[in-house]
Amino acid sequence: MRQTRNAGGEAGSGDGWPLPYARKPSTRPGESGAGAPSFRRASRGCTFTSVANLRPSCNGVGSPPYHELAVSLHDRARAAWAAIAPRVAAYAFVGPETPAFRCLSSDCPVNCCRPFTVALDAEDLARFTRVSGLPVEAIVECADGLPVVLPLTEPYVLARHDGACKFLGPDGRCTQYDARPTACRLYPYQVLLVDGGAGRITSPSPGRVQAALAAIDDPSGGDGEIVPVLLAHRACPGFAGPPLGIEGWRQLLRETLVLQFRHALAEQPA
Repeated sequence: MRQTRNAGGEAGSGDGWPLPYARKPSTRPGESGAGAPSFRRASRGCTFTSVANLRPSCNGVGSPPYHELAVSLHDRARAAWAAIAPRVAAYAFVGPETPAFRCLSSDCPVNCCRPFTVALDAEDLARFTRVSGLPVEAIVECADGLPVVLPLTEPYVLARHDGACKFLGPDGRCTQYDARPTACRLYPYQVLLVDGGAGRITSPSPGRVQAALAAIDDPSGGDGEIVPVLLAHRACPGFAGPPLGIEGWRQLLRETLVLQFRHALAEQPA
């Protein structure tokens, strides 16, 4: 993914979303070993040996006091994002400075309810039928009067009509908002779990999801072994609200993680 520098000297994605941590190989003896990744904050000249062991070493003239660089979940998430950004180019990092999402409905130039096909699992379908009062065949795509069932974790497909979701109203709003599937409830956000030691995306096993949730709830940001990273779909133009702020960001991260990985949280870690 192309990177640029913004006016503050920070790395950027090339489209206005800042990436305050730029990844570069470590070359200083004793830092992280040959070939191990380190993360340097471009605007402050501070090197971090890994996402998990995020310990700033600021030796440059004019470096800020150490307490201003105290490691937090937000610090770890930004460092983790710098490591994984090239693999998820369709998404942008969401931090406390990110504007809040506001659905533009009929004023939206993209309208996610038109280009995207929405998948449902059995839980989504059961909730939709219960809340809407509609029969299954009126909710999902059918063939010969029977629901189309795909060999996937989310095997059903929300019905479409005239190039859009069947339940998209003329005003650009959802006519079954309270019954909407999980994919619609999550959009435009998603959470990725990053292995703090390796700096790469890892699978959402029950144990890792529990560790990520514990890191969110820990005022100190956790130990950095599993780092939850909140992302937003770049195609969505609805980020026009006020900045999330630290507490708003943490709450959004937690709510998104709990909803997205609800099945993993319901299981006991192995």
